[in-house]
Amino acid sequence: MTGVMASISSVLEKNRIGIESIIQKEVSESIARIAIITSIVNEKVLHESLRQLGAL
Repeated sequence: MTGVMASISSVLEKNRIGIESIIQKEVSESIARIAIITSIVNEKVLHESLRQLGAL
């Protein structure tokens, strides 16, 4: 999961979104659920970031 978290962090950083907190729960050996609390962000920036994350 280290590479995945690095990719997520990179997308957020490129879009100037600060990470306040991350919660990660392992579902199985190869699947984890994560919740990310971010700084306040413009809705347009949020949607663009989600698009980029979906492309990972």
